[in-house]
Amino acid sequence: MTGHAAILAEDVADALARITRLDSLVASHANTLDELTAGPAGGTSTANPFEQLVRGDPAIHLQALARLDEWVRNVLAPVYRCGEDVGPDPPWCHLWWEHPEAVARLYALWMAWQDLALTSAGPSHWHRDHLAPALTALRDPRGTFARCTTHPDKPRHTKSPMPPLTPLPELAQPEADPAGEDAMTVMPDARMREALASGAAEPASSGLTEWVRLDGLWWRARGDRWVVINDPLVIRELDDQHRRLSQAQAVIDASQAEPE
Repeated sequence: MTGHAAILAEDVADALARITRLDSLVASHANTLDELTAGPAGGTSTANPFEQLVRGDPAIHLQALARLDEWVRNVLAPVYRCGEDVGPDPPWCHLWWEHPEAVARLYALWMAWQDLALTSAGPSHWHRDHLAPALTALRDPRGTFARCTTHPDKPRHTKSPMPPLTPLPELAQPEADPAGEDAMTVMPDARMREALASGAAEPASSGLTEWVRLDGLWWRARGDRWVVINDPLVIRELDDQHRRLSQAQAVIDASQAEPE
């Protein structure tokens, strides 16, 4: 094998390994999205997963919160000593899940951690752009946990009070679209199959055929129909992984076209 062929072989192996890792990551995000958007009777909620966690249905909230708690306990707290260096600066709260702001910030931190885990510079960006600002906001002497534990031997928890708000005056409701929202967000399976056969639609990867891009939108298979994906986080993840998978496939195609 020539030196150039050996390099291409290594590129192919690396590309295949990357495809496997990216498929796994996208599948993990898909499972998380399914769990957070599944309705109580097996239906589908159109709410953003972030909104579901922060203020959604109690059953969905608890399910998502349990996943977040697992990450906080097994990754964030032990690695970054969140409960060890407690004092007036910085404080901590052992009941962090009772602070809506803490739940929102830690959820965002967790999703960013998943999003950046597989990129070479991702961990560095995560520490700089996500971890440091989140912990600063939570553990600042005047931050979210300011009135909670400030001494390691004296756990304390004080829920943040609801700020006074003036209700918004009632506004006129817009008239409903006669065509209905489903006309734009749901597609029969037969129509999607036609688009896939014609090449107008393409799956996220060969291993993730239940996620399809068509007309600039991402669609998710739901039984005998396809539902458009509106969540910005999932859309960004799918776009990013699809781009990388395309690059990896290009390397594989180039190697196969290379003469022995």
